[in-house]
Amino acid sequence: KKKKKKKKNTKSKKKKRNKADSSSESTSSSTLSENRLKRMRDQVEGASARFEQQQMIRDAQAVDAPAPSKPISEMTWPERAAEAAVKAEAKAIWEGATPEQVQKAAEEAGEAVMRRAAQFGYVEVKKNKFDASK
Repeated sequence: KKKKKKKKNTKSKKKKRNKADSSSESTSSSTLSENRLKRMRDQVEGASARFEQQQMIRDAQAVDAPAPSKPISEMTWPERAAEAAVKAEAKAIWEGATPEQVQKAAEEAGEAVMRRAAQFGYVEVKKNKFDASK
């Protein structure tokens, strides 16, 4: 008889557990969705962090760009201006400037080289438009 009573007690305990489980079921489903949401956020943040690291690596490689293919003495003034603009752009990116600031820095560097060229007597050759009648 004692065994039977124990079985009955365990059955009643199970029923009590089931009742408790059903009341916490909504809580556990919200916990599951919160956990799922947290995992998704972590994945997005991880992807963002990886992207930022890759961007920093690319920026570092841009700053450490190889030397120009020609020595500066063999470069034309426009080539020198373009090289200065590229270097200024890479430096601005590395320092975390906005795209507008990057573009402005590149333009200023190129214009500075061309002003220096004008001081040395460089004049840009203006090409005439093609005239088919000639």
